[in-house]
Amino acid sequence: MTLWFRLTSAGRLTLGFVVLTALAFAIGRVGLDPLMIRTLLFGVLLLFALGLSVKNPAASMFFLILYVPLLGLLRRILIPVAGWGTFDPLVILEPVVVLLLGSYWFYRTYFLRESIVNDTRTFKLMRWMILIDVLEVINPKQGGLTVGYGGLIFYVVPLFWMVLSRQYLDHRRMKKIIAASTVMGVLVALYGLKQTYFGYFPFEQQWIALTNIISMNVYGSVRAVSTFTSAQEYATYLGVAMMFAWFYVLRGKRSLKMPALVALGVMGWALFMESARGPIVTTMLGMAMMTVFSVRRLRSRLTLLAVVGGSLVVVFIGIGHIHSGNGLIVHDVSGLTNPLHSSATGHLTRMWAGILTGLKMPIGYGLGSTTTAAGKFVSNGNLGTEVDISNMFVSDGVIGGVLYIALLVSVFYQAFRQAHFRSNTGLIAIGVLCAAGGQWVNGELYSVAALTWIIVGQLDRESPHYRTESAYASGTG
Repeated sequence: MTLWFRLTSAGRLTLGFVVLTALAFAIGRVGLDPLMIRTLLFGVLLLFALGLSVKNPAASMFFLILYVPLLGLLRRILIPVAGWGTFDPLVILEPVVVLLLGSYWFYRTYFLRESIVNDTRTFKLMRWMILIDVLEVINPKQGGLTVGYGGLIFYVVPLFWMVLSRQYLDHRRMKKIIAASTVMGVLVALYGLKQTYFGYFPFEQQWIALTNIISMNVYGSVRAVSTFTSAQEYATYLGVAMMFAWFYVLRGKRSLKMPALVALGVMGWALFMESARGPIVTTMLGMAMMTVFSVRRLRSRLTLLAVVGGSLVVVFIGIGHIHSGNGLIVHDVSGLTNPLHSSATGHLTRMWAGILTGLKMPIGYGLGSTTTAAGKFVSNGNLGTEVDISNMFVSDGVIGGVLYIALLVSVFYQAFRQAHFRSNTGLIAIGVLCAAGGQWVNGELYSVAALTWIIVGQLDRESPHYRTESAYASGTG
C-alpha cells in the first residue's frame, strides 16, 4: 500500500494495467477448463449482487427475485460446455447473498445497536425459529456439519427474506416485485407449454438423461419444468403468480383487469398441463379465499362464498367429463376426481409419520436431515416428509415443530385480520399462503420461498404493532 502512494499517476496507471492484465489472463486460463465455467459465472454474479447490495439492497433483492426462477434453465444451458455435477455453485448464489444481508442486519441490530427492531409477535416467533434452526445445524444425528449447512440454505434463508422485506422494501417496491413476478409467471408458463407440446431442447434432454427423475414421467408423458430446477417448484410458482394476477382482477386498475385475466388463463392452462394435482387444488383454494375476502360485509362474503363454492363444484364436475389420451391430463382427472385414490392419502400419511418422528426424538434429527443435502452426504438419505410442518418436527424436534406451527398461526391471523380491514397486502398474503400450501419454508423451492416470505415481511410491516413501534422510535407516537 505504501508503494502505491509513492508512485506517480503514470506509475499507478501502469501498475493497475499490469495487475488487471494478469488477472484477466488468469481468468482466461481458468476459463479454458469447462469444469470451472460455472464457478467463474457464480463469481461474476456474486460480485454483481454484493456490489449492488452495498449501494441498494432492495435492487439486489429484486435481481435475486428475477434470478431464481431462471436458475434451472441457466444450469441446463451450461451442460453442453460445462457438464453436470452433484454440486453447482450457481445454486448457492441467492442463499449466500440473502444470508450475508440478513446476518449483517442482525449484527447491526443486536451488536452495534444501529437498527430498530420494531417487534411484533410474528417477528419474535420468527427470530426464535431462526435460533432453533441455527442450533440444529450442529445436531450430530444428521450426519455432519455439511448437512447442517445445507439446512441453513433451505430453512433459514426463507426466514431471512422476511427480515430483508421488512427492512428494505416498501409499498412502491412491492408493487414492482408483484408486477415483475406476474410477468415472469406468464413467461415461464409459455416456456413450460412449449416443453409440453413441442418437447425439450437438446440440452434439456441431456439433463433429463443425466438426472433420471422418475416423477417427470407421467403415464408415458414427460411433464414440464419450464425454467425451474424442478417440476414442483414450477407448479407452485405458477400458483403464486396466479394469486398476483387474480389480485389485479379483484382490485387492480381497470386497464389491468383484462391483461390479468389473459395472464391467468395462460398460467392456469400451464398449471393444468404440468399435471401437479396438489398445486391445482391449493391455487383454486387461494383464488376462492381471495375472492371471499375481497369484500368486507358479512352478507357479501356469504354470497360470494356460495357463488365460489358452486363454481368450484361445476369445475370439478367438468374435469370429471374430460376424456383424453394425454397422460398428463389423465393424471389430473384421475387424481382430482378421486382424491381418496390419488397420492393425497400418501402425502398425509408421510406428514403424520413425520410429526410422530419428531415427538419420538425431541431434539430432532438436525436441520439438514430433511433436505437434499442429507441425500447427498448421508448414507440413510433424506428424511423429508414433503410437507414443511412435519419436516420441522423431524429436523428441529418438538420445540421447533410447535414453534413453527405457532409462527404459521400468527402469520395467517395477520393475513386474515388485515384482509378484513381492506388491506391489499393481507388479501395477497391469503392467496399466496394458500397457493404455497405446505411449502412455505421449503427453501428447495427457491423462488416460491422468497416470494412467500417477502409477502409475510410486508404483512408484518403493515401490522398495527409495527407502526406503533415505528412511531414511538421516531418520536411521533
